[in-house]
Amino acid sequence: MAPPRQCSGCTECCRLLRIPQLAKPAGVPCPNCTGHSCSIYDNRPDICRRFRCMWLLNDAFGERDYWKPDACGIVSYIPNAEPVLYFVCADDRWTRDPWWTDIQMAARQMAERGIRTMVRVGETVVEVTT
Repeated sequence: MAPPRQCSGCTECCRLLRIPQLAKPAGVPCPNCTGHSCSIYDNRPDICRRFRCMWLLNDAFGERDYWKPDACGIVSYIPNAEPVLYFVCADDRWTRDPWWTDIQMAARQMAERGIRTMVRVGETVVEVTT
């Protein structure tokens, strides 16, 4: 088994995700992000403290380095309260291969488990159906 992945300076979640506790909208860099870390790391909100993207959690990415969030501008995660796999994207890159093929495959696998797959670009949300 490969060693666990590390953020290693990736801060895409700080840019792409909405952080209500900081009144930070999606797609806007967090004012506490230095570009490679968090200036309030020890006092960051619980939502940030608990967040783990699928890149960190899922071995299914294997050797596909093109999925590292800071390389592709896509953060994927499953919220605790919803049966939804989200791909939060900086742009339309998700519509191109290799990402689109992988997202379609993930959507099929998630649908078998009763989990919907959604893509969010800014405030636009699209459901990926199989």
